[in-house]
This record gives sequence, structure tokens and C-alpha cells, in this order.
Amino acid sequence: MYTRPRLRRAVTAVFPSIVGATLVGCSMPNSSITLMPESEATRKVAKGNLMALRSRFTVTLADYGVSHPVIGKKVAKDVDIDVSLVLSTLPRERQ
Repeated sequence: MYTRPRLRRAVTAVFPSIVGATLVGCSMPNSSITLMPESEATRKVAKGNLMALRSRFTVTLADYGVSHPVIGKKVAKDVDIDVSLVLSTLPRERQ
């Protein structure tokens, strides 16, 4: 049984990140947050109401001080990242 999301919003997610030895702020403008009430379908993932964060973005390694002779040859200069995070309203011990 499919549970229709109660709320879906486009957002810009911002978080601190460490790349190499550098602490930087990352901004992910094409993110979405989806809130889903608990149902038979969502309980297959986790119990409780769920909140899902999805974001896709590209990181240019040079922007974070990452350099190596293989970058641009065996390793791409730009790395595509796809992040999916699902959170539940219930603590782990009640799952």
C-alpha cells in the first residue's frame, strides 16, 4: 500500500563539512524534504512518522584543496553526490 507524502518542499540544505583538513559550509540548493505519516508502507523502512531529505549536488575537488596527479585523469575533477537521509520520530530503541 502506497502512502502519499503529507508534505514535500524544495529547500536549500546547509551543513558544515570536513574535506581533507578543511572545515567548510556546504550548500545544497536542489534538496527536498518529505514528511510521511506512519503507515504499513513506511513501517517497512522504520516505525513512526518519517522525514526524508534528498539532495543531489556536484563538488569540485579543487574548491576544497584536494589535489593529486590522478585528478582529471583517473579521478574526475567534479564529483556528483546523491544524498538520501530518512529520519524517524521514534528513537532507535523503540524501532
